Amino acid sequence: MTVCENIDIIKCVFNTKISNKKGVYCYMEYIQGKYFSVKDSKNVKTVIYEINKTPESKLKELPKITIQRLEYIEKVKNNQKRRIFFVDKIKKSGNKLLFLSFEGNKVTLNMAILKDSEIKYIKKPILITLNTINNNSEELYKEINYTPNAKRPIIIIDPETGNEIRAITSQENKSNNGMCKIKLNKLYFAFEIKV
Repeated sequence: MTVCENIDIIKCVFNTKISNKKGVYCYMEYIQGKYFSVKDSKNVKTVIYEINKTPESKLKELPKITIQRLEYIEKVKNNQKRRIFFVDKIKKSGNKLLFLSFEGNKVTLNMAILKDSEIKYIKKPILITLNTINNNSEELYKEINYTPNAKRPIIIIDPETGNEIRAITSQENKSNNGMCKIKLNKLYFAFEIKV
């Protein structure tokens, strides 16, 4: 069990009509969530996804399980990176989280539950070593067919940046087929959540 020190509750108000002395109005609404921080060494990039069970009423258009990448801000101090992640919808039963930490050609995968003011890891971390398929072509990039599918989403991540590689779909193409532009002889990490 790991206890995070920096888990705090955030309460913000949005979509309420507020005016100042100059008569300027803004709208605010009420949101509530929690944030926590993860310390990474200089060469490590951690990204976190929240895993959600789809309500019965939406199972026709969505998969049984959906994932949402958590937003974060990054601060660097003394060669240590601190990423502060935010979970906006707190569940009484706990929020299931997937941690992916990238370092060079390795990915550490860990599952956890954020409940109350602690993060409990529920499995031992899994270390995955990434390999590339060498291509003797002189091309730098290759476009591959990739069809985004709401029922079985596949996430492709660039381990160097931690960014997702998004499929580019054509507005004219009604079949939703897309292309991903990837760099040849480079490592990528792809995963899907399957029930």
